[in-house]
Amino acid sequence: MMFPSKVRRYEESLLSKLVLITNIIREESIGVLELYKKVKPKLSDLDAFISVLELLYLLERIEYDEEWGVIKYVENDRM
Repeated sequence: MMFPSKVRRYEESLLSKLVLITNIIREESIGVLELYKKVKPKLSDLDAFISVLELLYLLERIEYDEEWGVIKYVENDRM
């Protein structure tokens, strides 16, 4: 995964993309393709997009609604 470091700026890291995608999903449930079209100009490639979605899913911040075919934001109050 691409995290910020001495040679990689924050803007180039996956962390900045986490914020970008989370902000979009918080506003509305959205289809995967529609989400990708919104963030494509700010991502390096499809692999980065998938990595961000995987990370958000592992952190239990998103879930996929199979019935509607959309990604939903998950409010998590365990912290």
